[in-house]
Amino acid sequence: MLGLWVAGIPDTMTPERLAAVDSNMQLDEEAFQGLLDQLDGMRMLRRSPRLAEVVDMATFLVSDRCAMTGTFTNLTGMSELASAGSARHTGARLRQTEPHG
Repeated sequence: MLGLWVAGIPDTMTPERLAAVDSNMQLDEEAFQGLLDQLDGMRMLRRSPRLAEVVDMATFLVSDRCAMTGTFTNLTGMSELASAGSARHTGARLRQTEPHG
C-alpha cells in the first residue's frame, strides 16, 4: 500500500472551483494568479508541481522499479527527480544514483 499527498496543483484549480468550496473566496484573475504565485513561493523548488509530474511520479511509485510500500509520499513540493519528465526518466536517474559495487 502506498499513499500520495498532493495539494494545490494549479492545473486542477480555478477561481470557480475555489468558490465552490468556500463561497467567501471570490477571486478575480489577478487575485487568483496571486494565489498561484504564493503557492509557488511556498514550495521547495519555488514552483508548483504540474499534474503531469504528479502522474509521472505516481506511475513510477507503483511500478516494479520502485520497492516502496507502507508509506505516504509527499508530492506537493516535488523534487528534481519528479521534474525530470516522465516516470521512465525518473527511474533511470534513480538507478544512476545507486552505489556501484
